[in-house]
Formats: sequence, structure tokens, C-alpha cells
Amino acid sequence: MGGILAVIGFAVFRLAIRARYISTYELVWYHWVVLVIGTLILVYVKSYRAFLLKLAPRIATRARDIRADPKPAKVIFAPFYCMGFFGSGRPTQVRIVSITLAMVALIIVVRYLPEPWCAILDFCIAVALALGSYFILMESLRHTPGAGHCPPPEKPCSTCSKDCS
Repeated sequence: MGGILAVIGFAVFRLAIRARYISTYELVWYHWVVLVIGTLILVYVKSYRAFLLKLAPRIATRARDIRADPKPAKVIFAPFYCMGFFGSGRPTQVRIVSITLAMVALIIVVRYLPEPWCAILDFCIAVALALGSYFILMESLRHTPGAGHCPPPEKPCSTCSKDCS
């Protein structure tokens, strides 16, 4: 989990550096509308729906799995295992690889946006990623054995007290 938070933290740091240039531009009303609405949309879609509801529980469950069964491949490639690149079902692996490739393509495309649009988008993404990192951290702290929290559907539900079906 630390590796994942380090990667996300580095991305937030780099995006925040680039987003600070928003203050150097003369923003008109539609720039502000895009900034506010874009931030709200990304916070909802990425931070809440993707991180809090899907990714954070997967990472916490898989990190607990590494602690319980520290096989060399899992330990060495812990961030990739926690994300679901291996050791998960085929649909999850396809989805994770597809999302990763889409993010790389988006990063390449955003570089070619004119300013201040690039800085506005960097700000929106930095806020969403920072909040997503917080959700991952809180979920991993909350997700301890016996806490009664159900793991994601790809893992068996033998460790929690709820009916997860």
C-alpha cells in the first residue's frame, strides 16, 4: 500500500506544481466554471466512485493478504498485486490494464492542451487524486482483521462477520 500511496503522492505533487500556474493567467468566468465543475465531477467519479468504492477496499484486502501470506512475488511486486494486475480474476486484470492504458493516453493528450486549460485540468486531477489517497489510507487503517468490513467481490468473504453476498 505504501508503494501505491507513494506513486499517487508523487503524481499529486507534480500536478500541484503545474496547477499553481493557474494564478498567473487571466481567468474568465468560463475558466472558473470548468475549474469548479471539473473538480466536483472528478472528485465524485474518481475519488468517491473509483477510489472509495472500488480501489481502496481492493488495496486494503490485498495488502492484508500479503501480510497473511508473504510469498516472494507478492512482496516484491506488492503495488501491482494490490492494484490487481496479477493474482485476481481475468476481468479485473483486463479492467486494470485498460484503465492504466487510458490514463497514460490521457496524460499524453493533456500535455498538448493550451494554457490555462492544462493547469485547470491538472488542478482538478490533483484534488481528486489527493482525496483518493486519503480514502486508500483510511480504508487500509479501517480494514483490519475482525473489523467486520467485507472485502471486494474478487476475494472470499471468510474474514468478515457480515453477509457479503
